[in-house]
Amino acid sequence: LPGSDVEDALRIDVPSGSSTSAVNFETMTSLQALNGKGGSGLNGATQILLRAAVASYLNADAALDFPLRRFTSGIDGQPSMQSELQRVLDSGDRDQILEYASYLDGINNAGCPLS
Repeated sequence: LPGSDVEDALRIDVPSGSSTSAVNFETMTSLQALNGKGGSGLNGATQILLRAAVASYLNADAALDFPLRRFTSGIDGQPSMQSELQRVLDSGDRDQILEYASYLDGINNAGCPLS
């Protein structure tokens, strides 16, 4: 996953954003997403979301007690991570994108049952 294309790994289509953006979401790798710094505007929010999403993708293994699953319903019937990511990205709403990124970040840092 770390060297793979984010859109392919997460099975999402990231809207292209502004032509003045220094970030190319179409060629961004998962490792680049994990190193994303965020920033202002929609592109910055998308970077923040993709960083949290790649971390969640790594955590969303059926063997772990993680509430989300990559492409199927999660614990307690939560929508798949892929469908929620696509819905939030398609909204084009910076606040929604940051809200979902914050949610993902919270569950990513909730603790590990393996430690």
